[in-house]
Amino acid sequence: MAQLSRKEREKRRRRNEVLDAAEELFSLRGFYETTVQDIAERAEFAVGTIYNMFENKDAIYHEIVRIRVREHMDLVKEELRTMSDPQQMLRTLIRAKFDFFDKHRQFFSIFTRVLHGGPTGCSHNLSDDGRRLYNEYMELLTDIFRAGISSGRFADHDPALFALSFEGITRMVVSNHLLKSGAGSPETDIEGVERIIFRGVLKS
Repeated sequence: MAQLSRKEREKRRRRNEVLDAAEELFSLRGFYETTVQDIAERAEFAVGTIYNMFENKDAIYHEIVRIRVREHMDLVKEELRTMSDPQQMLRTLIRAKFDFFDKHRQFFSIFTRVLHGGPTGCSHNLSDDGRRLYNEYMELLTDIFRAGISSGRFADHDPALFALSFEGITRMVVSNHLLKSGAGSPETDIEGVERIIFRGVLKS
């Protein structure tokens, strides 16, 4: 990969500073209560500088979501790269989700709002890229359940429904974990999620 010029590195640094400031504000205030002026002030840039980087507030919001969802997807793929056991893969996904959102706590509130969304076309729904990445994750999850069913390890139910249930349960428990003081290990919550999920998934 070619090394970036000093100008390009500076441009990327400034862009990341804007995204970091916006992520913090969107997390604290929400999409509608945050303005480009607010983001500019938090990032310590002129409003015009922000508009030189991004078309509007929607573009900033969608870029934050795209980057984080892509980052999570890349993490998941790397963690699962050498695995073939469906149960171990699910255990790994549970831990990866806790670790990722523990690291990116501000993004979790944004992501939750995005998934709940509003009417079709609403500014803070998932963008096309964000939706594609999230669907890719759900397809991967469904394939894991399908493999477990085919191997006779998992109960014979709709793998897509298993995937939706897995996603909903893990997201809610992560949310509960993050709402706590934040101190301590999430091990108890992780073990609890595993017990709940595998009690319903594993073939008796």
